Amino acid sequence: MNVHRTAILGVLLLAAACSQTPAQSPVARVNGPQPAIVRATAGSVWVGKTLVSEPRAAWPLPAQGEVGNLDVMPIGSSGGFAVTFRQGGARWQGYLDPKLHAMGDLEQVDDAATGPTEVASDTPHD
Repeated sequence: MNVHRTAILGVLLLAAACSQTPAQSPVARVNGPQPAIVRATAGSVWVGKTLVSEPRAAWPLPAQGEVGNLDVMPIGSSGGFAVTFRQGGARWQGYLDPKLHAMGDLEQVDDAATGPTEVASDTPHD
C-alpha cells in the first residue's frame, strides 16, 4: 500500500471514529498551542494534532472490551503527553513525545496511581 493510500485510510478511520458515540469511540484532547487528540477505535490508540489532521496509530489496544476513562495530559515542560485509559479491567498508561510519537509500549499501572509517573515527566525529548 503506498503512502497516499495509507494516509487516506488513516483519515477515513478517524472520520469514522468521529461519527460514533463517545461510548463506541472514546476521545480525549488537549487544546492550546501544543494540541493533541487521542481516540481509541479500530483496535488501536490513534493520535493527531486536530480532528482533521492525519491520525497515527500510537499503540494497539492491549486488551479486549470497551475503553473507558480515556485521558491525555501534558507532562512537564518537555512538550510530551501522558495517555491513560481503562480496558479489560486494568488501567493502562503510555507516553507520547512532542511530535505525538509513542515512547515505548503501553504499561499496565496500579489503580492507586493518580497520574503519570514522575520518571516519565523527566524523560528527555528531542
